[in-house]
Formats: sequence, structure tokens, C-alpha cells
Amino acid sequence: MIENIKKSENPDVFAELLTERNFKELQQIYIFYLQRRKIRFLMNYYRIVGLTKIIYEKFGFGLEYYEQFKDETKISLFENIMVNAVLDKHLKKFLKELKLIVEETKNLTSK
Repeated sequence: MIENIKKSENPDVFAELLTERNFKELQQIYIFYLQRRKIRFLMNYYRIVGLTKIIYEKFGFGLEYYEQFKDETKISLFENIMVNAVLDKHLKKFLKELKLIVEETKNLTSK
């Protein structure tokens, strides 16, 4: 998608990404990769919970770590963050902020 934008008459990638057509396509790609990261995060979370439980049961220490990790209220907080991350307004805000960061970096490196 970005390569096609670069070839167009308006090479402002961020402005083009924020157009309705390109934004929806970008959002679909973003959600796909975000879901993959979410699944990996949750797999690792439950792996850590299981390992801390095994360590406590087998070696008798680490109960405080297990107790902290098994508290699933933290997972609901993570879920809320993930739900908000796919909202149009958050993704558009992120792209605008990213554009500013990229422009500032270009300015610093060109000096």
C-alpha cells in the first residue's frame, strides 16, 4: 500500500494513509497484526502463570510472583487497551503523531 502511495502524484504518505479508502485498508492490516500480537501476549502470559505455579509447587518459593501473575484483572485491563487500540480515532491520532516524529527525525538527521 505504501509503495503505491509513493508512486502517486501526492507522495505525502501519512496524508494519503488518512484518506478514507487507504485508512480502511490500513486499519484491516493493523487489526490483523494487532490480533497476532495479542494472541502471543496472552499465550506468554498464561505460560508465565503456569511456570510460576510449577516453581512454587515444586521448589516452595515464588508464591508472591504466582499470586501477582494469576490476578486476571490485569488481563481485563489489557483487553480494554486492545479494544481501544482499534478505534478509528486512536489509530488516526497515532498516525498523526507518527508523522510528527518522522518529520522531526528527518530534520535532526539532515542537519
